[in-house]
Amino acid sequence: MNIRHQIQEKEKFIKLIVEDLHKLYTESDSSDWKSGLRQMYQTYVTQDSKRRITKEDKERMQELARQRQYMEHSLGILKQKAIRGEERMKADVQRKVTENATLISELNAIRRENWEMRNKIIILEVQRGMCSLTV
Repeated sequence: MNIRHQIQEKEKFIKLIVEDLHKLYTESDSSDWKSGLRQMYQTYVTQDSKRRITKEDKERMQELARQRQYMEHSLGILKQKAIRGEERMKADVQRKVTENATLISELNAIRRENWEMRNKIIILEVQRGMCSLTV
């Protein structure tokens, strides 16, 4: 049997499994899933186990398992980096919010002081103006 024929057979087998699984999911209740999965297991797994697993198949499965394990490890690292990045971002936002609140408070205090100083200047100018009128 050539490799193209083997690939076609495996693709047909996978397509049948996917179609049955889709049919089970869409056309039955979740309570019926258990019996449906049991039937699919008997149909496909026991049928597939009749096939002889070659040494190449075992090597491929081991390689796929190794790659899956590597990808899961990489995914875990990426999740950790994302969480740390999110925590840093939250801390940065909180720091900026606090800094902005402080700046706004200081600005309001300076505005009050400025307003008070202008009022004092006006009062002093009025007093000086009255003094020069009396002289």
